[in-house]
Amino acid sequence: MLEDYIGEVILHLERLKGINWDNVKMLIDEITSSPHSKIFTYGVGRSGYVAQAFTMRLAHLGFKAYFVGEPNCPSAEDGDILVVISGSGRTYSVVNMVKRVRREGWKIKVISIGGAGEIGKMSDIHIDLNIGEYNRVPNGHPL
Repeated sequence: MLEDYIGEVILHLERLKGINWDNVKMLIDEITSSPHSKIFTYGVGRSGYVAQAFTMRLAHLGFKAYFVGEPNCPSAEDGDILVVISGSGRTYSVVNMVKRVRREGWKIKVISIGGAGEIGKMSDIHIDLNIGEYNRVPNGHPL
């Protein structure tokens, strides 16, 4: 069983070679060229946990980073950045939130694992980690 998990990890790492690294660089440039802007992250479920961890790492690096919905999350201002992390790109609450902030004129960056979905189509930068819809550990599966 452990060999199967290790095989899956290796498969996912191999698939990372197919990422659009130009989009990754654009996201990094966007974040680093806006040191006075706030960076907001958002995700739901496991993607939300990843977004919270990303927020913490950005804060450790000295950026003004906030997870949407947390009590310490300030109001957004012109020039701020939203990074949305979604497995499917189709989660209802995330789609609605992205639609709303898009109407407000925010810059939206999306990181997904299962294709662009509706969220990716609304983003300025989309990074598809390309591990595939069916190659995720199923809900409730013991690790």
